[in-house]
Amino acid sequence: MSQVRRIISVLIIAALAVAVVIVAQDWRLFYRFFTQPADVAEPEAALWYTPRATLGEGPGSELPVAYADARVIPETALAEAWDYAESMGTDALIISHDGVIQFERYSDGVDETTLFQSQSLHKGLTAMALGAAIRSGAIADASAPASGWLNEWAGIEHAGTATLGDLAWMQSGIERPRYQPSPFSGGAKMFMTGKLESFTLSLPFVAAPGEAYIWSNASTQALSIAIERATGKPWHEFVGQAIWNPIGGGEAYVQLDHPGGTAQSFCCLITSPRNWLRVGHLLLAEGATADGDQVLPAGWVRTMTTAGTANPNYGMQLWVNEPYLTERLINGQPRITVPRGERLAAQDAFYIEGHFAQRLHVVPSSGLVVVRMGDDRTDWEDAPLMNPLIRAVQAIREASPLSPVIPGGSFETETKGAEPDYSQTSAWAAHPDKPDPADLVPQDADADTATDRVPAFYVYPTVYRYGYNADIHNNYTNLEADAVVTGQASTLNGCCDVYAPRYRQGGSVALMDQPDGFIKAFGFAFEDVRVAFDRFLEEIDGEPFVLMGHSQGAFHTRRLIEEVILPRGLQDRLVVAYIIGIPVPTALVDTAWDGISGCTDAEQTRCVASWSTFGPDADAGTYMAGIAPRFPDFVEPDGTVEIVCTNPLTGSNAPADARANLGAVAAPVPGAYLAEAVPGLVGAQCEGGMLWIDRDPGTPYESLLLPVGNYHYYDVALFYENVKADARTRVAAYLTGTAQP
Repeated sequence: MSQVRRIISVLIIAALAVAVVIVAQDWRLFYRFFTQPADVAEPEAALWYTPRATLGEGPGSELPVAYADARVIPETALAEAWDYAESMGTDALIISHDGVIQFERYSDGVDETTLFQSQSLHKGLTAMALGAAIRSGAIADASAPASGWLNEWAGIEHAGTATLGDLAWMQSGIERPRYQPSPFSGGAKMFMTGKLESFTLSLPFVAAPGEAYIWSNASTQALSIAIERATGKPWHEFVGQAIWNPIGGGEAYVQLDHPGGTAQSFCCLITSPRNWLRVGHLLLAEGATADGDQVLPAGWVRTMTTAGTANPNYGMQLWVNEPYLTERLINGQPRITVPRGERLAAQDAFYIEGHFAQRLHVVPSSGLVVVRMGDDRTDWEDAPLMNPLIRAVQAIREASPLSPVIPGGSFETETKGAEPDYSQTSAWAAHPDKPDPADLVPQDADADTATDRVPAFYVYPTVYRYGYNADIHNNYTNLEADAVVTGQASTLNGCCDVYAPRYRQGGSVALMDQPDGFIKAFGFAFEDVRVAFDRFLEEIDGEPFVLMGHSQGAFHTRRLIEEVILPRGLQDRLVVAYIIGIPVPTALVDTAWDGISGCTDAEQTRCVASWSTFGPDADAGTYMAGIAPRFPDFVEPDGTVEIVCTNPLTGSNAPADARANLGAVAAPVPGAYLAEAVPGLVGAQCEGGMLWIDRDPGTPYESLLLPVGNYHYYDVALFYENVKADARTRVAAYLTGTAQP
């Protein structure tokens, strides 16, 4: 019997010794596993994990909050969204529009300073960090092989061809460590090991890169390890310097596997909902901060929101709304799908998802950013929260642009945004020293490579509808402006290096406050344009130049001619001035604009090309009746005013049928690229100072048709390729000396 007891004792001691050895190899794993809270998503459990590295401190930058009487989103929509969120155990909900908080509510015991362990929301920040590393030059682009920094992958099948983009799109093929209630499961090790780097990089690949969508925490973690090695900085330091500090992020922590060790990037950034709102604002503004500083490369947010090859609804560490499928693919190997509820009401909506219903929603076309923190819910649906908000904003946006959102107060009492600093490229919507919307070309078109170029100065039309004067640091207004730059200023990229200043333009409210508010607000806006034009002249150093403006931009362009170009004798350097969408009296040009005339020939320079577009059934009488009071000095005996009209199809006054139309390009919405050019859409002729098209162009050109039959918003879009060719022809004529007098 004593012999048996001795054997048992030896076995027990041996087992304990083995257990001690196993635990000692990764004691933090076992300690964390057996001491973890029951629910790490609860705010009181946010700081249970140690050690941590500090990402940010303090409350963060100030966020503008709309008071009840200044909210853009109706109370009914906000209430509907909150009712659903509250029913699903929400602890925090913040809704912002146009960078301004419209709604912010917390459950008992939670406020704006409360820290949450935000689970997989950190993944979206990791994809943003990839963009920041590319912008810094540490990484060339997302197609770079990850093995260039992850030497541990040498010899692992498929690992050598996995790109950084594959890791971000969850299509690298790396195994998904599954979580089981055991410290020996791969999922538990990902969260709790003290050896995160070596564990992650030892996992096998179960598919070739690009072949299968495998939602794997290891894919995100491998990506962040590569970024750390490429930048030579610890995760919290690089993300802090490149993203968190520029957006004004406050208190935040990342979890480390051991002191001075590897940060978890796939999970568990600890911070407040307001800081996630700041992240959302950066995404909404396509990687630019509230101060206009570009943090992410131009176009990077579009890259993030473009689905990979293995899952049509998964972008770079985030989910995209379209295409709408009845099931959402959660994982490809093994295949896991869940039913998808109602589709979101905006095609461009996307969101970053934290474990079971932590959300950061962004809807660029509606200017919405929504943050939700709360209970883990497998029955959570996004549409009941988001669609009331999206539809409410869409209703505002689809109203006539001449029906502004009118706040209280006046031009004098409205707070004006900071004066632009045009020595900084961030104060320009387009500038030759940065990639920008004016560089874009229509789908299926090649970029123009002409070397004989001149500078061009473009002033965009009214896009601001919420006050007297815009703020150039308003992200949503800038998105609207960038859409117009895309659709109009890009016509100049075949001949010109385009400059387009952001300016504190007069809003639609000023248009309704005639004459006092209009004069003051538009005069205030022109001073920005004047300062920007002076900077433009300084930078181009005596070169010839092109001018273009539409609507309000045309108004300011006309003033530049009258108050800057003519007094300074710069008209000999003017190739052409496109003053589009406003009337320019012929007698004004002939009598007061010395050395400048109306364009009557396609190769003419030092001239004004101007037109306003009308459908075949337009009310010419009403339109012309409104012009005469504005130009009393130029009224003819019959009560009309002779207006400069240049047919963009011919570059002269000559008519042309649709066969001359090289291509119409539908005006883009914010965040969208240029559509494919459609040749032969309409013909046009000048008559009575108006440009008449010979047929109704159909969808989408009728959505903003003005009541008198004026296609004002499509003055450029209907003739896009002809305007581009016209500018190219006139620049070539000027530079070669073949211009017509």
